[in-house]
Amino acid sequence: MWFAYGLFFIVMGLYAARGTPFQTLLTELVASDERGAFINLAIGMGQIGSGLGGGLAGAAYASVGYRGTTMIAGGIMALTGILIWVFLPETITQTEDGLPPATRRRLSNTRED
Repeated sequence: MWFAYGLFFIVMGLYAARGTPFQTLLTELVASDERGAFINLAIGMGQIGSGLGGGLAGAAYASVGYRGTTMIAGGIMALTGILIWVFLPETITQTEDGLPPATRRRLSNTRED
């Protein structure tokens, strides 16, 4: 049983460690003056999604069981992946001098000041 506690601790630590790199990637999607509002929106929507998702998952489990909820979750994950692939802009684009757009904006703002 103690092994399960240790494994749970390690897995939860790894799960929590994914947040910082994800939020760092999110910052490239918006201009620097809008980053605070964007991160706030992303975190807030994540919290709302966790709350609503838990309630919906409980109702779905009671209705269709484990196999049904697994199939529903897989379908939603596939749909999410497709939507991200189609609609989310690429963040690695470069300007003519080879720098990412966020770095170029940062440098151009510094030169003007």
